[in-house]
Amino acid sequence: MDAAPHGGEGAALPPETVLMAQLGARRAELREALGQLVAEGLIVRRRGLGTRVVGEHSPMDLCIPGPGTSLECHLGAGAVSPHVVSWSWVRSTPAPIATRLRGVTSGDRTLRIDYVFHLGDEPIGVITNYVRAVEAGRLDRSEFTADFYSIIGAASATGLGAHDLVLNASRADEFVAAVLGIAPGDPVTAMDQVIRNTDGDGIVVAFMHFRSDVRLQISGIPRVTADRAGSEAGAPPPAARPAWGGF
Repeated sequence: MDAAPHGGEGAALPPETVLMAQLGARRAELREALGQLVAEGLIVRRRGLGTRVVGEHSPMDLCIPGPGTSLECHLGAGAVSPHVVSWSWVRSTPAPIATRLRGVTSGDRTLRIDYVFHLGDEPIGVITNYVRAVEAGRLDRSEFTADFYSIIGAASATGLGAHDLVLNASRADEFVAAVLGIAPGDPVTAMDQVIRNTDGDGIVVAFMHFRSDVRLQISGIPRVTADRAGSEAGAPPPAARPAWGGF
């Protein structure tokens, strides 16, 4: 059985009854063939989501904003959308997070926002943000419909500046696994981010986990030279428009 005739990466396969009729196969034979495709990493089957062609990756383009980059590049094109699952104040910010936020100690409050990225109806990533109180007090949950950067940029008195980003391989804990529909311990792509204002102050710490079949392609990163980090002299700031964006 070949998954290719049923569409490219991300395409949904027909129901089993339709495939049985198309292939002239019995249910046991069909399920054995589908199991082989799963084992080869060519399709993925999830309860409630059906069977989809995954090929090598499900490509997702990202864009990290910088000075002079329009936040509109993060208004995802297509069916990617954030779904807020938690919006609550943390009375005592954990020390490892507080140390990355300017002017925040482990005894201070921060706003924790958990949301899930969906591609259509399928969850592909879960993001946890800790927002400094001064910016959090200006946020309106009802305005978070497409792009986190837009609302945090509006809440910052000086606007958004540079960002720190750490990318590493990890494994899903029980919370991430439950949200993404995978098993605890399954591999995920993890990203830690500090969002800064134009004064260089850390105002948000974000922890992101994406399914391992999601390829994260970050475009428009300035060249790093021996004496300074940034774009080449005279080069305009990166303004790549992704297929979808934002964390």
